Amino acid sequence: MCDHRVDPKREELVKKKAVPSMDHFMEGFVEYYLECPTVPETSSGKNGDSSTEYAPAPLVFVSSFRKATRPPAWKNADEKLQEVIPLLGISEESVQELKSPGADHPVSIVRVTLDRRFSSS
Repeated sequence: MCDHRVDPKREELVKKKAVPSMDHFMEGFVEYYLECPTVPETSSGKNGDSSTEYAPAPLVFVSSFRKATRPPAWKNADEKLQEVIPLLGISEESVQELKSPGADHPVSIVRVTLDRRFSSS
């Protein structure tokens, strides 16, 4: 991982199950957290000074999670659920960056929420 410090709260969020139960899923609410590498963004200040800030890498829609790309929140979840809802994850490139021991960019935690409780369909 890029951030070698272990933060218990961060670990807890990332491992929180996206679908704790089928009842929960049927209620129409799915939420999970992803570890996401960051990418540098250079911005110019009022005085012409430039600074580098980091933003989470863009998320991508995936048709299903494979073993290598499956976030901890989706471990042991019924794979059939992946077929009926849109899934957001990180790209293959981002997965490799997270696993790279030499990476020095900060890591962000990104929350993904799917809320169909108030859908009219």
